[in-house]
Amino acid sequence: MGDPNVLGDASTIWKFLDNMYVSNPVAYKKFIDGVLKEGKEQNMGPPIAHLAIQTVRIPPVIPSRKYFINVANWTQVPQPENTCSPIPMIISEQRKELIDKEWANLIDIAVNPILFEKNGPFYTDVSEILQASLLYVESKFSLKLSKNYTILNVKYIGNEDNLLNFMCPTLRDSIKKVDSMLDQDKIRQSNQETINKTNLGSIISTTNNTNNSFAVKEISSKVSSQTCSQKNVLATPKAEMDVNKISKQICFTIELPGVDSVNECILELTEDELLLVVTGKYELHLDLPLSIDVNTSKAKFIKDEQVLLITAPFLIK
Repeated sequence: MGDPNVLGDASTIWKFLDNMYVSNPVAYKKFIDGVLKEGKEQNMGPPIAHLAIQTVRIPPVIPSRKYFINVANWTQVPQPENTCSPIPMIISEQRKELIDKEWANLIDIAVNPILFEKNGPFYTDVSEILQASLLYVESKFSLKLSKNYTILNVKYIGNEDNLLNFMCPTLRDSIKKVDSMLDQDKIRQSNQETINKTNLGSIISTTNNTNNSFAVKEISSKVSSQTCSQKNVLATPKAEMDVNKISKQICFTIELPGVDSVNECILELTEDELLLVVTGKYELHLDLPLSIDVNTSKAKFIKDEQVLLITAPFLIK
């Protein structure tokens, strides 16, 4: 058991921050920014995006989906013990995001920035870091990726706020919520000014050995699951799934309040999963109990009821 005095102090601090978040979002945002800045100055800041690569899964699968791997540097990742020791890395969970209106798989990897210092004692060629990263991704997620990757001309693909997940997911969500509140305040202030004017004026560790193979060992990112639980950015809509064995179809009924047109929906069906995003409103990911025939599946949006109906024949193997 922890010291009750310490736990009491921590509880008091969290209550204080919760009250500040509600009563004064500007002060809360300033405080959080200050903490991040101070942490960065003391080498305790969040990971910093360094480079991004694009590759694909092999052999090709349908639908074809791009894989983006973001490599960041982070001082909280241990340095190698010596020039012959493993290279410590920390890896994120795999996630799906819409990139250029297409679903893609994204993975973040963090390494110590000393690896990128060309005159430093632990400088490692980028190609070696990327080769080790790909091998670890393949091992962790049980897939095979093409080694003919492309290094992109941007440092990060996707929502860069995800790098905060290495520290604490709730910190990322808290910052985003405050930013949203501040934006709403600006809109309200702008509207009020307009009204007034109108009235007045009218870890992984990898070892590169002589035979070009890599030993892999996972390193924890030290994020406590008890205190840091990731929250969904978008709401999950109410969905019902009915398996009709007579017609050999799976029928989905998805309620989308606030959606007025099918053009707002981005839907992707594969043999074993359903992905739906309504930008800024909803996100739904379903693993299907049976493999479906994607080519003969149909979707219909009932505007009056704001409901999306999907009918998908399932495959009999």
